[in-house]
Amino acid sequence: MASLEEQYAQRQAEAQNTYNTRQAENQRLYDTRQAEAQQQLNQRNAEAQNTYDTRLGESQGKISDMYGKALEAQKLQYQTALDEGIRAQEEARGGIAKSYQTAANDLAVQYERNKRNLNAQALARGLNTGTGSQQQLSVNQAFSKSMGGLRAEEAAQNAGIDRSIANLKIDYQANIAKAMADNDYKKAAALMDDYNDKLNWLDNQKLANQNRYDSLSDYNRGNLDSGLEANRNRLDTAGDQNRNWLDTETRYQQQQALEQAETRASYGDFSGYAAIYGAQQAAAMREMWIAQNPLLAYNTGAIGASRYRALTGEDPPGATSSSGGGGGGGGGGSWSGSPSTGENGDDGNNAGEGNQSYLTMIMKAKQAGASNAEISKAIAADVKAGSTGDYKAAKGASQAQQSIDIRRATGTSVNAR
Repeated sequence: MASLEEQYAQRQAEAQNTYNTRQAENQRLYDTRQAEAQQQLNQRNAEAQNTYDTRLGESQGKISDMYGKALEAQKLQYQTALDEGIRAQEEARGGIAKSYQTAANDLAVQYERNKRNLNAQALARGLNTGTGSQQQLSVNQAFSKSMGGLRAEEAAQNAGIDRSIANLKIDYQANIAKAMADNDYKKAAALMDDYNDKLNWLDNQKLANQNRYDSLSDYNRGNLDSGLEANRNRLDTAGDQNRNWLDTETRYQQQQALEQAETRASYGDFSGYAAIYGAQQAAAMREMWIAQNPLLAYNTGAIGASRYRALTGEDPPGATSSSGGGGGGGGGGSWSGSPSTGENGDDGNNAGEGNQSYLTMIMKAKQAGASNAEISKAIAADVKAGSTGDYKAAKGASQAQQSIDIRRATGTSVNAR
């Protein structure tokens, strides 16, 4: 059977193995949960990114389309204004042409009238051809001058119309350029605002996802730490229980050994004390016991008759007179030796089956509840009758448990085979 230390080491090893298994399981569960949490975080971030990309694309397209339409509407407005301005100028040009054509016609009619009047006057006056020609030239020159001035004024008016139309076109181009610039600026600002808005949404989503992950990680870490601590506490508890078990079993075995040593020592067997305290201490205790219990020591074969006489000054029960014996007050015999026959030629007269039988007999009597005095008296009576042996217990003891018959304590019966 394994020793207590070996059993304790086995229990500790089993507790450590259980602890290691539980720790590994806790770590595995933590790693699994963390991997799931990380997967959830990645999935949520990917979903947020997809939503962001979709929403941003849609909103950016709408903004661009909105500003594109606004620009086209503004361009159309400027184009309409340009067309209306040009049309007004062309209408004015038409009025100028008509007005100056009327004036030219009036001037031509007046010229023809002047010519006829001049010819009529010349005929009436009898002017010669030269004089008439000179007057005609003067009328022609006046007509040409007036017509030239009239055409010059018309050309000037038309030139003004052309300048106005050119200015309208220049203003149109400038307005278009400004509108495009303003539209681009506003569109860019709107696109940037929309981008920042969507990006803030994405950042908030990722932050929320990260916070959720951190909370879950803290929860998982708390579970892991709690599990590790619980396992450590279990291991410590198991260690305490194993140490308590070892201490209890050790004390129990020590107590058992001490009780057995005490019982054996009551009848001269100090081998138990030798195992506990050492041979030298046990030998000293044996000598003290012999001095205190010379009769029991003699009856159990620990000493011979001469040693008994030396200790008590009397003959042992059933022994011959000391005058007939040999010398001696020497030491006693061994507990585990042959039946005691005395020392230095002294006969102890305790014939029987040997000291070991006495030891067995005494142990069983002790278990049956007999006192030392009763046992000593019974042994003395047995020696006196010249008989030894293993005696069946009285009062219905089990077959396995034998002891000296309780009646031996009264001396009424000495041999109850």
